[in-house]
Amino acid sequence: MKFETTTWFRTILIATVLFTLGYGICLLTRNDEITKTLSGISLISTGVFCFLWSLFPASSGICSIRRSATVNKMLSAIGYILALILLGAGIVLLNHSNDFIAGHVACGIGFATWGTATITTAAALLKKKNTSPNSQNENSVLQQKLWLEISAAFPVLATWTWTILLLSNSADDSYYITGHIMGAFACVCTALLASFTVLLRQKQNGYLRLIAFAAIIWGVVQFALQYGQPTDFVGFILIGSGIVCWSLSFPIAAWTGPNESGKQKTESISFFPFVLFIICLLMSIFLFEEADLNTKFLFPARMFLGFGAICLSSFAVTGIIQIKTKK
Repeated sequence: MKFETTTWFRTILIATVLFTLGYGICLLTRNDEITKTLSGISLISTGVFCFLWSLFPASSGICSIRRSATVNKMLSAIGYILALILLGAGIVLLNHSNDFIAGHVACGIGFATWGTATITTAAALLKKKNTSPNSQNENSVLQQKLWLEISAAFPVLATWTWTILLLSNSADDSYYITGHIMGAFACVCTALLASFTVLLRQKQNGYLRLIAFAAIIWGVVQFALQYGQPTDFVGFILIGSGIVCWSLSFPIAAWTGPNESGKQKTESISFFPFVLFIICLLMSIFLFEEADLNTKFLFPARMFLGFGAICLSSFAVTGIIQIKTKK
């Protein structure tokens, strides 16, 4: 599939952000559903993540817009500000017992947004290093890399620590559910950390897909062990997070260097995130059908729409990067 312009991909990015934000806001305005806050906050947070992920090709210096050091700093600042807003909103929701799970979801996506902001900052830093490689800048780049490494590790340590603390009280169903949900976002943060290391080393590794498969297997095992219990639905959240981790690997692979092994393989890199989007869409349809029989599946059904939006964003970002690197 050939595109002479990135207009279609940019349109996809805008559509995914508007859909998730719009759907989330619509759910928050409903008064006929108990879980409206949980679903609405989750989709709005996912929309924020999609928006920040769409900034990755711009920060990497590949898109055809004129950038300066000030613009790159603004893009990085936007990412961290959005992450702090999500974390702040999550902490506020945690103070309300009815929104206990929603608060953890907002915090989990906030940590993932922080990791994405670090990736966009690292991409801009590497672009700057390649365009002005002198000794003075080299010392400055090394210091910035150190802070970025700390910033990339922060959400991973925070989410996994939070997951362990929640699961240690898993005798309570609410802690069991939130512990696995936070574990799902911990997997995403770990995948983002692996993406960060790929950017710095400019060398591919298999850790991203390993993390994705681990999250999927964790979700399948959790659902199998808790099948028929009120908490079995969180297995689908873990499976969805694994699919998201998998989709995030493709823009990183496209950015680290054009594939030179042939046209067929290059196209497969572009289209596989779209296949993951279709899988998320089918899973969402299946879970919506199950929700007619049991409302506990309504939340994962909506979350799979958010996961699908992230996969579609990854497809668009991959396409933009591949087109620009070929040019």
